[in-house]
Amino acid sequence: FLVASAELQAWVDAKLEFVNQEIAVDSIAAVKSLQSEMTRFNTEFVSNGKKFTEIAELRDKIVAGSHAQTEAVNTAVEDFNANRTKIEELTKERSTKLDTEFEFQTFRVRTATLQSWIADKKAFLESEFTIESVASANANLKTLEAYEAEAASQAKRFSEVAELGEKVVGASHGQSDSIKSTLEDFNNQRAALEELDKERKAKLEQALAQQTLLQEFREKVDELNGWCDQKEAWLKRDVTVDSINAAQSQLRGLDAYDSEYAAMNTNFESANQVVP
Repeated sequence: FLVASAELQAWVDAKLEFVNQEIAVDSIAAVKSLQSEMTRFNTEFVSNGKKFTEIAELRDKIVAGSHAQTEAVNTAVEDFNANRTKIEELTKERSTKLDTEFEFQTFRVRTATLQSWIADKKAFLESEFTIESVASANANLKTLEAYEAEAASQAKRFSEVAELGEKVVGASHGQSDSIKSTLEDFNNQRAALEELDKERKAKLEQALAQQTLLQEFREKVDELNGWCDQKEAWLKRDVTVDSINAAQSQLRGLDAYDSEYAAMNTNFESANQVVP
């Protein structure tokens, strides 16, 4: 009994020291390493359960034989049982802390990734753009639509990170205040991105409208210039009038031109109204 109890006591002391170790990690890999240690510890703890049983059986034999050290033996076994229970409780506590730490380190990695995404998209939304045609306005609007689709897909990731952060805070992690601050910053930054998106879209839609009007104006100007060139050539042509009929024919042509000119004045006015 003395030999077995000495060996068991040494094992108990070592395991109590292990489960009482401070958890100090700065990465997911470090947490996984400690979790692997806990898995090995749990396996060893279960396999050593028979040693506690053997000690109890030896105690029963000693008590049955009315040995002089019966009281001391009973006390030793009670201490072993108490320590065994303590190790089980500390093991559960340590495992829970490691799970929480894993979630915190995961939270850190994911927030860093999302923070980088936010910075990249903020730079995009604040970038200058030059619109010189309807095509370039539409191209910029398509790029913005692609961003909006990406932002919508990222919403799930933000939600998952928020849930993870709240879970870690709920577990009373030491960095709870920092986590709350990070989540609040994320909400503010996402709101800022939404405003930048609205502003950029409004500017692009305005630019598209302007370019559409300008394109319409240029088309009307080209049409009018072509008409003017044609009519100028017609008005400058040599006219031969050698009869009353020929004169009347020329006058009718000129009347038709005057009517066409009056109609074209409407187009002139329309072109002037296209671009204020």
